[in-house]
Amino acid sequence: MNYKHSFGFSPKYIEEVTPKISTRAYIEIAKKAYEKLDWELIYENDSELNGLRCNDFGSVKEKISISVTDAKKIKIQSKSENGIWDMGNNHKRVKTFIETFDSILDSITAEEIKQIEEKAIAKDNWDDYVIPEKLTPPLKYKEPFIPSLIIGYLLLALGLGYIISLLSLNGLYVLFLFEVLVGLILSYSLKIFLPLSGYTDFKNIKMVILGSIILLFLSNQFFQFLHFQKEYTELTFGTFISERLKQGFLLKGINIGTVGQIAIWVFQIGFSYLIAYINVLKIIIGYTIDRVPDDVINFAIYNMAKNKTESEIKTELSKKGWKNEIEHEVVFEAIGCIYGGQQINRNI
Repeated sequence: MNYKHSFGFSPKYIEEVTPKISTRAYIEIAKKAYEKLDWELIYENDSELNGLRCNDFGSVKEKISISVTDAKKIKIQSKSENGIWDMGNNHKRVKTFIETFDSILDSITAEEIKQIEEKAIAKDNWDDYVIPEKLTPPLKYKEPFIPSLIIGYLLLALGLGYIISLLSLNGLYVLFLFEVLVGLILSYSLKIFLPLSGYTDFKNIKMVILGSIILLFLSNQFFQFLHFQKEYTELTFGTFISERLKQGFLLKGINIGTVGQIAIWVFQIGFSYLIAYINVLKIIIGYTIDRVPDDVINFAIYNMAKNKTESEIKTELSKKGWKNEIEHEVVFEAIGCIYGGQQINRNI
């Protein structure tokens, strides 16, 4: 077969087919095709699948998605992640999926297809869910208190600033390596600070971490200033910074000047924040979900699937021992993180 070649940033190929079976059954059988082709399925719902095909080194080569259109057709898309020319691979991937799907479909009977559809619909509607007589009792959840988080990061930033100042004064500071370490330390410290504060708002937490990185940078400079002030008693912090800028920055023996020094400082703050940011959301999602027992989450999702309002779900939770507002909030936050994590996977 001559495959069509696509060009552009993240080139892709899309094909629509008219299914011979119901769209719900199509999605379920498509999952079997993903499995047979050894594609990683990262997101699914009753009308969409998203998956990845990786190379031997674990790097993503193509993103493959199957979705139901408004016209009840099936849209099959393969999108490359590297380069601007796909060399026909996206067209090949779509055709390979269609051939594999048709092969699976031909191997099963009409009755089996009907059973697959009925089972999928029952799963969507939680028809097989058995309502538990009781739920795992709630933990003693804290009222969210951001000052605990801020104080923890304040002390951590000052401590790291002092350590890095000592390393810098002794010529042991390694650019790139220490920015990575700072980002990792600040982000993974959340595993300690989240249980202490009970605070999980991502927007505010990322601002606290950015502020901590800026404070760490300033305290690093200030501790170095205190070291030199012992010898130069009239030295002020402003003069110290001014002299640092005048001296510039040595990069592999080349002085890249004042502009270079400013660029390095901006890089140190920005790169550390980037490393922290990448990990923070994952840690918050994990903590928010893990602090609520699975049976409680499933019970709340079941009631959502039965179209109960938030107030009605809270009433059902109260009947099972989850009675106060904080307990209700942690349940809804956990469910929000589950769906949020699914959307992140969907858009990877």
